[in-house]
Amino acid sequence: MFENMMDMVGKLQEIKDFWIVTLNKNIKSATDKNEATLAEVAKQELPFNF
Repeated sequence: MFENMMDMVGKLQEIKDFWIVTLNKNIKSATDKNEATLAEVAKQELPFNF
């Protein structure tokens, strides 16, 4: 499957990089939605309790 250990290490690094990029995109998307919700609440001048 892998020619040697270096190939395996390289593939694992690619997988790790993929997951970091994927998680960062999802975190940004969730943050954007949260900020939009907070902005909408602020426009309505409703109390917002955490």
